[in-house]
Amino acid sequence: MLVGAAGNAQLKLPALPDRCALLQRRGDDVWMQVLAADTQVGVNGRPVQHLSRLRAGDRVCFGSSCIDLVAAGRGVPGTDTVADFFLRVRNGARSGNVHRGPVLHLDDHGEVVSAAAGVVGLILVEGSVRLDPNGSAIRLNGTPLKETVTVVDGDQLQIGQRRYIVETLAAPPPEQATQRLEVDDIPLVADVASARPAAQQAGGLWGLIVLAAVIAGAVAILLYFNNA
Repeated sequence: MLVGAAGNAQLKLPALPDRCALLQRRGDDVWMQVLAADTQVGVNGRPVQHLSRLRAGDRVCFGSSCIDLVAAGRGVPGTDTVADFFLRVRNGARSGNVHRGPVLHLDDHGEVVSAAAGVVGLILVEGSVRLDPNGSAIRLNGTPLKETVTVVDGDQLQIGQRRYIVETLAAPPPEQATQRLEVDDIPLVADVASARPAAQQAGGLWGLIVLAAVIAGAVAILLYFNNA
């Protein structure tokens, strides 16, 4: 799957080069190869310059655009999803509320939700909700969560035996535009053995060229001394 602005890119994101990165599935693994050296690419906040192995739950950012890699069938829950509670951020008015059910409000000071496996920290920061798992067993949209992340409107959290849906009330848009990408949407490379990332293939090719040059040099030296 080509990521970029080119006409043949399967995943188009704003303000990217024509060919920014390449995503491929090899068996159960997902690999990303960075194609544009002048674009800042990172996985879960860590910069990636050449190659990275991805997993469900990773957030991959290309400049100011991000994608959340989710397991198959674990996208944003629909409006008919039944949840135990809704985490509602009080940050202005919202019209057309589609969710129904018990509500836990988050004010400017945030709120802590007690879970069966521990305590989860939910903090409201500049209109966005930061979720700190604190070692608790949490799933975000079906993916196990192990680090602090920003949750957005419609996200589904499973904390212990309870489920929550996040509702933001007219929160300002985040600085980074984020999309969700299911693992199964990434093309599967049938021949795993021959599907090494292009960067690795290029490295092997250069190695053969250097080896050939060394052998040719050695042969030339032998011929020179034989003719001397």
